[in-house]
Amino acid sequence: MGLLNRYEKIRMDKDAILKAESRNRSGGKKRMNRTIRVSAAGDILIMKRLLPGYQDVLPIREFLMQGEVRMANLETTISDGSCYASAYSGGTWLTADAKCLEDTLRYGFNFLGISNNHTMDYSYEGLASTISELKKKDVAYAGAGKNLYEASRPAILDTTAGQIAVIDICSTFENAARAGSQTERQPGRPGLNPLRFSEKYTITEKHAQDLAKIAEVTGINGLRDLHRQEGFIAPLPEGVMEFGGKMFEISKDGTEGRSSSPNPIDVKRTVDAIREAKMTCEAVLVMVHSHEIRKDNDEEADYFLEEFAHACIDAGASAVIGGGTHQLKGIELYHDCPIFYCLGNFSFLKISMYAFCLRTTWKIWSEYSHGSIHRNRQAAGAVLTFPLRNSGGLSECAAVFRDLSGKMHTSGA
Repeated sequence: MGLLNRYEKIRMDKDAILKAESRNRSGGKKRMNRTIRVSAAGDILIMKRLLPGYQDVLPIREFLMQGEVRMANLETTISDGSCYASAYSGGTWLTADAKCLEDTLRYGFNFLGISNNHTMDYSYEGLASTISELKKKDVAYAGAGKNLYEASRPAILDTTAGQIAVIDICSTFENAARAGSQTERQPGRPGLNPLRFSEKYTITEKHAQDLAKIAEVTGINGLRDLHRQEGFIAPLPEGVMEFGGKMFEISKDGTEGRSSSPNPIDVKRTVDAIREAKMTCEAVLVMVHSHEIRKDNDEEADYFLEEFAHACIDAGASAVIGGGTHQLKGIELYHDCPIFYCLGNFSFLKISMYAFCLRTTWKIWSEYSHGSIHRNRQAAGAVLTFPLRNSGGLSECAAVFRDLSGKMHTSGA
């Protein structure tokens, strides 16, 4: 075939594709289902197996199976108990036997996020064991890996509407828990996909003078002031002071308060991953684990988390699904895409922790967290139908919440 004929064939093929897409947009016959249904559950904190004869798996499974993507956050490591514990933990050291994972998968989950404050409770061995067990069970996962590339890359799930990418990220972690990039000189560091953030406190000139006096008499800033003088730490911007590792900005209008913002490097990495995934996938979901709060209660997501969630939607994500604080938080529809700031608990099964936690304190926490599967049978479940952001425009958008009896709680479109 001559060059001109080959060019003409390519042009005709391209025209045929464009015409087919035009027919789909105008209501012609579609080649596949364009609606994706996702069942999103809250945190799964398991440390012991379900009781023999437990009867409530089936109705919960039937509810979750309404979604082709069935996702939750696995907030424990999976190991045989032989891994060395890290010097730090996500609050306490959590690990569970592989049989506990089998119990969890009976509910029908096909994706588990593993980026949370307990990811590195048992160091690199614990993470490797967790990933190994997930692979054995053929469960898609994201959020951690043997380097930052693996930790931040999305999991890809097949549905009748095409491939779906899921990115998992965490903002609550010890600095040593975050994954590191591989370079020519050294291998990457195993860990979680981090979402760092910075905080800024705004105070009046009078309060700034008070802090400066306290810093002077206590020497709380001594070492960092010395390092700054020696050039090991960057100079402070004008109008900003440091106190005990926290940054304070002097208010120009007398207002005081706190704000936070996501780390631009971590935002860019996530946004780039979303855009890259959108090139081959029909939709992208972002799961985020965050314990941070705005001020003094768990009801509102922190400022940086809201900014990060908006950036994900702006980049093309179809939904942001949060967890971390073990309770339901607010829901936002941003550009017709749902942001669930926290879906609470799916299961909260623990062993006896009285050896290192006061009996009364743990009893209060257990009751406050509404953590048992029995209670969660009556908790709101999330089934999302969300925009695909394809060239044909948006599909139906709705967020439906109902308990297992089918009673509708809240809906939005």
